Amino acid sequence: MAVLQEIETTSPEIVTETRARSESPPPPRPRQRQHDDTHTTTVHNNGGNEDDNGKNDQELENNNKPASVQDHDELIRSALALKSSGNQLFNSSDYDGAIAKYSSALATLPEPDVALSLSNDDNQDLNNHRAVLHNNMAACHVKLGQWPAAVDHATAVLQINHHDRNLKALLRRATANEHVGTWTSLQAASEDYQAIVNDCSSAGAADKALARQHVSRMAPLIAQAQKKETAEMVGKLKELGNGLLKPFGLSTDMFNMKPDGKGGYSMSFGQG
Repeated sequence: MAVLQEIETTSPEIVTETRARSESPPPPRPRQRQHDDTHTTTVHNNGGNEDDNGKNDQELENNNKPASVQDHDELIRSALALKSSGNQLFNSSDYDGAIAKYSSALATLPEPDVALSLSNDDNQDLNNHRAVLHNNMAACHVKLGQWPAAVDHATAVLQINHHDRNLKALLRRATANEHVGTWTSLQAASEDYQAIVNDCSSAGAADKALARQHVSRMAPLIAQAQKKETAEMVGKLKELGNGLLKPFGLSTDMFNMKPDGKGGYSMSFGQG
């Protein structure tokens, strides 16, 4: 299965500004009555020039924001500018440079903080921005063959959006774990392919079919890695045991070790 290498640039679920302040217009103001010495005038929020009123309302809204929230918005804008620079570097195959930009963007993004009176949607937007940056960094590390780092960043994506398994993150982590090649990493890769089949809502029928093939392909690789690592472990244990037994005129060759069928070994003594 070809790994999805493209990075996230724009996405309908990722907004540039926090959703509550950019997607929804200010709520209508209640009708107010202004009084002077001669007459009464009813003021409507939608009266007069619509563009001017909208502009004035936005300026008033911005001026009424707490300083901490305004700083929060500015940090998001700065982080997204860094992300855009990283995307350009990725597209020009400067993966190290892209990683540096994405890393700076991650460091710039504010942490979700209910103390800033942010809505749940605002906090979710922050998490989405963070997940996209980690996913883009995972793509860079895959391109560079830096497998453990790719695993780490893809895992971060899946931890942030644990409620919805991200297809690209699952594929990148599975690919990276296959290249790591240990018994446990191959098992983890197989589990990610299985997750695409069972738990990934964005996976299409073709994605699921290929993932099933990968699960089948992984089975003998896992068994082979298990056998190899078990033999290496037994060899190291025998070497350690010989060092301990030598002063007593014994060696591990005097002991018979047999698999117990439960993942361990049973041992019996015999000099024959």
